[in-house]
Amino acid sequence: MLKNLDPRARLIAITSVTFVAVFVRDVIVLSGAFALSVIFAAVLGVNVIRLMIKLRRFIVIIAAAAILQSVFARAGAVLLEVGGFTLLTSGGISGGALILLRMGILMCGGAAVATCGIRKNIQALIQMRLPYEIAFMVCVGIHFIPLISREMQDSLIAVQLRGVDLKNIPIRRRIRVYTYILLPAVGSAIIKAQDLAASIELRGFRAYERRTSLTVLHMRALDYAISAVFVGAGGATMWLYYFC
Repeated sequence: MLKNLDPRARLIAITSVTFVAVFVRDVIVLSGAFALSVIFAAVLGVNVIRLMIKLRRFIVIIAAAAILQSVFARAGAVLLEVGGFTLLTSGGISGGALILLRMGILMCGGAAVATCGIRKNIQALIQMRLPYEIAFMVCVGIHFIPLISREMQDSLIAVQLRGVDLKNIPIRRRIRVYTYILLPAVGSAIIKAQDLAASIELRGFRAYERRTSLTVLHMRALDYAISAVFVGAGGATMWLYYFC
């Protein structure tokens, strides 16, 4: 039943959790928010196992962030010290964990919203009084992110099939190869954007100030209840964190 949740209820719920993730710097609170995001995404039909595998790719970045925070913003107990130089502190690990949890919340939220489909998300933003031009641009921008990623992955596979081992070449040549991979992906995305612009203009996009829609979304009692629960939980969390 929750798989048919109104897109506006999904946006309100994810916005509430994301608001907590941005303004709260407590590992325990963010762990709870992350667990809630995972459960919410799983209930909506998202493959959370595949999502967590993708999150694992950022472990190196998180480790680097933890070391940098330990070196330049020393906080907490020193855990690793070499020659009198602090490399890792409990504060640095906490900072890295916060980054990882926030990224996980954003990924779960994006996946939960994406299960509706681009058409329903556009309609949801329009019915939330957002101008339909902006709603369309937001959804198209989200739609283009995986396209660019797929183009880069295809280019990378093509380079590897030509016998280039990126792990064993010098860093300068590696950067140059990645530049060669990035440029075709960006160029392909620009071409697709131009084709899309021509297509929507031929269909009369922005011909009138207001547009009619075949699909009209209706909030049910369950949608209102879930929105109220997430907004109330987010507000209570913020109040307890800052005033208690």
